[in-house]
Amino acid sequence: MLVVPVASLLIFTLWLGRQTLYEWGRAGAFTHESRIAGKAQYLQPDWILARTVMACLFWSVSAWVLRKTSIDQDRNPARNMVLHHRLNRCSAVFVPIFSITFTAVSFDWLISLEPDWFSTMFAVYVFAGVFVHGIAAITLTTVVLRKSGYLSNTINDDRLHDLGKMLFAFSTFWGYIWLCQYLLIWYGNIPEEVTYYLKRTNPQWVALFMLNLFINWVIPFTVLLSAKAKQRPQILKWVSILVLGGRWLDLYVMIMPSRWAYPRFGVPEILIASAYATLLYLVVVQYLGRAPMVPVNDPVLAFDSASGQHFSHVSDLVGFRE
Repeated sequence: MLVVPVASLLIFTLWLGRQTLYEWGRAGAFTHESRIAGKAQYLQPDWILARTVMACLFWSVSAWVLRKTSIDQDRNPARNMVLHHRLNRCSAVFVPIFSITFTAVSFDWLISLEPDWFSTMFAVYVFAGVFVHGIAAITLTTVVLRKSGYLSNTINDDRLHDLGKMLFAFSTFWGYIWLCQYLLIWYGNIPEEVTYYLKRTNPQWVALFMLNLFINWVIPFTVLLSAKAKQRPQILKWVSILVLGGRWLDLYVMIMPSRWAYPRFGVPEILIASAYATLLYLVVVQYLGRAPMVPVNDPVLAFDSASGQHFSHVSDLVGFRE
């Protein structure tokens, strides 16, 4: 969660290049564009900046509040139920507001690359990708920490199986939304909608367009179909890495055809992706050792559902990073 404030700062680097990347970034860009007259007011730069600031501020504050409350629970066993309910209430407030702000930011920074296009399923599609991406990141981190010994007393095969099931299920959910959006636009055949897919299914882009579906759904679905595969750390690790790479490809196919006539993979693309991955790793590692990796006094996690008994000692439940 503490990656969110850092990522929020990086979002604003887009603002510096808005005049190059976005039509709405140029003064008077929509003056004679009757095809998007209804969107011109919504895509005013000041409004986009205001929505982005509010969304990023809300996400960052929410991440800080949830983490602080969880750490307070670690330090105050007598108030564990009070803080547990506070976490639930904060989460209940966060979810609906996140859905609205995430939808707004998705339209402002992604769909607005092609302002004459629209899709009523776009926000759900992007959310599905972010969600499975998050599950893959958590699964990869968990497998690596378990192998390193930090979570060896906490993460057993059943918990790996749960992560594998979520990775399997939500990669399929992403594939379902991908197919639904494509089919609805394909058989509707409305000029305002088909422009998006015309660019991405032309001879220059169609290979990446189909590879996106293959990496993000076909391979995870096939590999994780059996129960045993969902419990094997090595399989989960490599499927998670594949899904994370697939998320990069999904964004590449979503964004770059609006700016380039054909795909380009060069030094800038490699360096930018590597820099973001490195930043993510450094932020996670920096904060990983500042609190227990598993909540200490949470009334739900402190109950071992497998044995039907409570953990008697904190050391039985928590692995610390040295």
